[in-house]
Amino acid sequence: MKTRRLGGLLGTPLAVALVAAFIPWGGVAQAVTANDFEVNTAWTTSEEDNITTDFTSKSPSYNRAYSKASSSIGDVDVVATFEKQAERDEGATYLTRQGTNQAAYKATAEQFVGQPDPASIPALGIAAQGSTGSGGPLGSWQKLNFNGASEVGTVTFKFSKKVTDPIIDISGLGGYSYHSNDASYAVGNFVRASFNATDMELLTEGVKFVKASDGENLNVTDNTLEVAERNTYNLSNGLPWSGRLDCGNRNYQYPEFYSPELVQAGTGSVRLQGTFDTVKIKLSHHAVPFSAFEGAGAAIYANNADKPGYGPAYGDGINGYNVLNNKPIMIGNQQASNQENLDFFRLSFRLPKSAQISGKVWNDTNKDGMQSATESKVAGVTVKLLDEQGNPAVDASGNPVADVVTDDQGAYSFTNLAAGNYKVRFVPPAGQKLTLQGEGAAEVNSDADPDTMTSEIIPLQINEHQQNIDAGLVPVEKFKVTHKFESATAGMDLPKDVLDLVPADQPDKADGSKVTPTAPAKTEVKVAGGTWKFDPGYTEKDATIEGADHEFVGKWTFVADPVEKFKVTHKFESATAGM
Repeated sequence: MKTRRLGGLLGTPLAVALVAAFIPWGGVAQAVTANDFEVNTAWTTSEEDNITTDFTSKSPSYNRAYSKASSSIGDVDVVATFEKQAERDEGATYLTRQGTNQAAYKATAEQFVGQPDPASIPALGIAAQGSTGSGGPLGSWQKLNFNGASEVGTVTFKFSKKVTDPIIDISGLGGYSYHSNDASYAVGNFVRASFNATDMELLTEGVKFVKASDGENLNVTDNTLEVAERNTYNLSNGLPWSGRLDCGNRNYQYPEFYSPELVQAGTGSVRLQGTFDTVKIKLSHHAVPFSAFEGAGAAIYANNADKPGYGPAYGDGINGYNVLNNKPIMIGNQQASNQENLDFFRLSFRLPKSAQISGKVWNDTNKDGMQSATESKVAGVTVKLLDEQGNPAVDASGNPVADVVTDDQGAYSFTNLAAGNYKVRFVPPAGQKLTLQGEGAAEVNSDADPDTMTSEIIPLQINEHQQNIDAGLVPVEKFKVTHKFESATAGMDLPKDVLDLVPADQPDKADGSKVTPTAPAKTEVKVAGGTWKFDPGYTEKDATIEGADHEFVGKWTFVADPVEKFKVTHKFESATAGM
């Protein structure tokens, strides 16, 4: 068995340096590069799906809201559809083609599996924002006090055909929002601020999330994807020099206005494990106030709820900042406006390039288990592809892999395969069987076991070509069953009449077949002085052909006729005449 990457071997030092360790399919460690994946094209939208409203962000970077977006990945089309949760406001959470690419949040190649150039991966923008039903009423100070997750809707990805184990690349998951007034006022009253991130829950049965790269600040379970630490910066790479946000105009004078310590936004690659054409993900806006963290500074904790003349509207110990840009909020006698708390992150798809298995079948004329240049190839041999449990395999689109037949060059090939573990089974023509397995180098040996007609497990990586999964054929040897009669009576040979009863040979017996002897036409033969009897008979009731002819030995015993018995009597007579 010999393997190679489709498109050439990675042989140069530079190429080796570009690979990324990856343990995806079948638990087998692999080294993959960006070339091992098909990347989605730029996402497009249609004005008929425009859902921009006053609730949509006014940021020029992502102010165009849509319910649908489309792209393609190789020969597969994909459509993303967002449906808002019933109570939420139209246009608050949305899709947009303004996601540009995965470099927009300063993501690096090392954060994604295969180490692709992030700028080469077009991204779908997703803005998740808590609106009506997320916290208190819109425009009220209670709206600021939201601390937790609130479902905002679902996004469904529909592929034009079934795909296996696609990769989702994500960058910029999570961010922050804050509002600061005059520093002296803030010290006495409030600085309200919060971190926000989108929680994702996988709703499609038979599919699960699997972490595919180390990435940054991602927590992945079978059905959830979210940031591991909530105190997120809005970039995938690089923090402010202080590691905190600049929450006030005079931070150098009032360091207590800094935010909690920061971590990078969630970024990395996640595999959607399974074969499917539709996947649905629930999105939740998750806000966490600065006051939930230690070390944020006294102003973050400002709580005037019990202060005479103030009340809870001036601070209640949560001090979050969960707002929409179009809803100014009065906090005490000051207005907070022109702020918003949403998570705008970037999402892309990459599909693992399919793999293949190929080989040939040849006549092993000299029966040595190795191909030679003079040995002919065999057409018309059926070849089957199995999974590692020996069941019929499916391809990368989830369809059963059809049996193939070798061509006039003895060649066969299975294409469009997903990474995984496979076996190849050869079906020899009548009168032939497989030759010895594993003799000689991989390029010339026969890979299938002669008894099972099946290869060992073949680990197949993405975008890999396993070549030379070959099989040699030899004629099925035929053997015969012969019979032999022997005398079981010491000192006596079998007569011709008994030897003439030796059964005919049984020809054309396959190696490993079970055979039984033929009974003689008669089991008793009468001769002068007695009878030969087929007793005790054959020494074996049956046998198995083991690479040679087999002979059954039958035993005959002579039984003599009974000897007739006579008696001697006596009689006295007179020898004198007349007396």
